[in-house]
Amino acid sequence: MGSLDVDGHPTGYFYRHTDNEPYALVKSCSPLYVEIVHGQRILDATGGAAVSSVGHRNTRVKKAINSQLDEVEYCHPSFFKTTAALQLADLLVESTDGALIRVCFTSSGKLSKLKAHFSELQANDVSGSEAVETAMKLARQYFLEIDPNTRRRRFIARQGSWHGCTIGTLAVGDFKVRKAPYIPLLPDNVSHVLPCHPYRGLKRNESHEAYVARLSGLPMRLENAVGDSDKH
Repeated sequence: MGSLDVDGHPTGYFYRHTDNEPYALVKSCSPLYVEIVHGQRILDATGGAAVSSVGHRNTRVKKAINSQLDEVEYCHPSFFKTTAALQLADLLVESTDGALIRVCFTSSGKLSKLKAHFSELQANDVSGSEAVETAMKLARQYFLEIDPNTRRRRFIARQGSWHGCTIGTLAVGDFKVRKAPYIPLLPDNVSHVLPCHPYRGLKRNESHEAYVARLSGLPMRLENAVGDSDKH
C-alpha cells in the first residue's frame, strides 16, 4: 500500500497513496537543499511545503525549538495552559488589528473540546482538517446557545474549495477527486455556491461591482429555497 523504501522493499510505513511507487527517501537537508539517500541533491526553492515553509536547519528555528523543549514540551490542554500557547495566541490576535479576539489551536490527534462557553475552548496544536471541523462545530454551538431548539444545520461552502480529508471537511469542501469515493458517507446538509473568482466567473461586459453583487445574492436565494426549517 505505497509502503516501499527507496529500493522498492516493503516497509511498515503506511503512506497516503495505495500505489507502490518508491518515493524519494530523504537522508538530510541543508538550508537550501534536500539530499536523497543515493546522493542526489534537490534545490528546495520554497523552503518546505505549504504551512511548513520554515527552511531547513534554520539556526533561529532550531534555537527556538530547543529553548521551548528545555521549558516544557507538552501538557494536556484539558488540564493545563502553557505560556507558549498564551503568547502565541496573543501574537496572532494582535496581528489582526482587532479583527480577531480569540484563537483556537487544534491538533492532528484530537479535536478541540467545545465546552459550554466559547471562552473555555481547549485545544493544542495545528491541523487544517480539525480547524475546519472545529469551525463547523462552533457555528452550530453559536446558534444552540442562542436557541437550544434551533434547527439551523446547513452549511454554505464554495465550489472548488478544499481543506481537509475528514468526513466533515470533505463534505463542506469540493475537491471532487478526493471526495468522490466517500460520497455515500458524507452528510448532505451542505450547499456549494460559486466562488468569488472573477478570472473564471466574470461574465462578458459585467463590472466587478455587478459580479460581487450577483455572488452575494446567491446564498440568500439558496436559503429561501431550502426553507426556514433548514436554515444555514
